[in-house]
Amino acid sequence: MSLRKLGSEYGSAILERVLQTNVLDKWMSQCIHGFRRHTRSKSTNINCLRGKTALVTGSTSGIGLSVARPLAENGCNIVYTGFSDKQHIDNIKSELEKHEYVKAVYIDADLSNSDDIARLGDQINNKVPEGIDILVNNAGFQHVSLVEECSAKKWDSMLTVMLTAPFLLTQHFIPAMRCKGWGRIINMASAHGHVASPRKAGYVTCKHGIIGLTKVVALETAGSGVTCNAVCPGYVNTPR
Repeated sequence: MSLRKLGSEYGSAILERVLQTNVLDKWMSQCIHGFRRHTRSKSTNINCLRGKTALVTGSTSGIGLSVARPLAENGCNIVYTGFSDKQHIDNIKSELEKHEYVKAVYIDADLSNSDDIARLGDQINNKVPEGIDILVNNAGFQHVSLVEECSAKKWDSMLTVMLTAPFLLTQHFIPAMRCKGWGRIINMASAHGHVASPRKAGYVTCKHGIIGLTKVVALETAGSGVTCNAVCPGYVNTPR
């Protein structure tokens, strides 16, 4: 399966979580009728995304870009981050803004740097004064080594990108979501949030951690109109 096609599957999963209104009823229905492959119905009401704004971190390529696309297709404005050359970043803006009423804003931020994470939140406040409605914490990277060969610098960098950044961004945007009575936080976890693999101590630790953070935020926002979910992809051949 191509990355773009696989990404559209994750995009559909995220759209399902964005559009959900009553998680308990949905879960009970799935338990009764059986879990089935999600397919978007033509009758699905997606108009509620028009005028809303999503921040998708790490969205200049890979899963992040594949998540930003269906959100934009359904009328959602996009704030995107990630590393790439200016031409590619401009091309993404053009692609996302080809959809009617959609605005795309790129913000350059290194999420391995805590100061940049704080700056990202401040810049979004300035550029998107109406605030973020949907937060997709997607940014991440893989590092493969034995535990004894993994440097403290690499360990710290992984935890900052994949745990500290989602925590700080959630902390930054959740008050406004509560005030609006509507918000969606989606954390990109992994199959490695449930099982381990050798030579991936940092990555496995981060993905277990993000699932824990997701559970806590989901409990703390229950009944507020804000939801928090994690998506756990398997192996995906994303750009390095």
